[in-house]
Amino acid sequence: MKKLLAILMALAMLLSFAACGGNENPDTTQPTETTTEAPKFDETVVTDGKTNKLTIRTPIGEFTFNEANTEGNFLAQTNIVKCGTLENAEVNIGVAFAVTHAAYDSVHDYVTKSFKNNTIFEEGKIGEFTTYIRQNGPSAMQIIVCFNNFEFAMIEFKLPAGAKRDDYAALRAGELFKTVYENLTIEAGAAEVENTDAGEPEAPANGPVTTDKGFVTVTPAGGFIYDEAQSDKSSLAFTNTSLGANAAVYVYDEQSMEYEVQKRQFGYAYPNKEYSSVTIGANTFDAIESNTGVTYLVAKTSTGNAMYVMVWSCSVADATPLIETIVIN
Repeated sequence: MKKLLAILMALAMLLSFAACGGNENPDTTQPTETTTEAPKFDETVVTDGKTNKLTIRTPIGEFTFNEANTEGNFLAQTNIVKCGTLENAEVNIGVAFAVTHAAYDSVHDYVTKSFKNNTIFEEGKIGEFTTYIRQNGPSAMQIIVCFNNFEFAMIEFKLPAGAKRDDYAALRAGELFKTVYENLTIEAGAAEVENTDAGEPEAPANGPVTTDKGFVTVTPAGGFIYDEAQSDKSSLAFTNTSLGANAAVYVYDEQSMEYEVQKRQFGYAYPNKEYSSVTIGANTFDAIESNTGVTYLVAKTSTGNAMYVMVWSCSVADATPLIETIVIN
């Protein structure tokens, strides 16, 4: 009897342990892990300081944005802001925002009149925004983004010195250009601005003005006054409203292009035009007139690089008193 009782007690204890064992069908569901997709591109956001914005995407880790590098040759229009440059050893990508000069009816008018005969000229769309791709000879290649009739941005691809037309053709066909262009995000303000770039300068100066590079000095003369609002690090602007609302002379000292290369660039842009030699004051220039009546005067600085003068909406004769003051240091 004692043995039987002992066996029964042992069975009861086993059954009680089994009952404490918990759920016979325990929940084995594991917490869901949240995975974050790795970014495909580096993003650089630039604005004109107002309402227009670009987001530029480049391959991960391949470029460094240098806000201080604003040396790009961003076409001959009124720069609102030069934003800096995405740099690497093979190609630099500069960005600027601008407004067309009042001589043109629109960005489209400016671009088609100036660049339609370039080696590369393409018109396209990114969303609702019209874009242009242009490149000529050995000059840099640009994407022009139209925000409205007068405001636009330029994304400039510049290869190292010595690059030729075929090198830019290869760049256009390559993956880098495709990545930047096809993944570009454009945002614009709702209001369209009027083309008012020919207004009165904010703070005219009457004394000599020297470019930041230091190779060119100009003294306002002949009714031209220094227009600080239209000038930047590599160019000086002088306006003369007595000759017309848009009359201006722009003096460029970019130090980015050799003298002969600069001449070829203008020659490629206007293949039906010829250079002529003209001496004004102490300097001799090679002069060429564009298809729209703008005259370019090219001269050599002591570095062997070019400086040039752009005479806008007035004649060279009208601008001679100012050009005579130019000192090429």
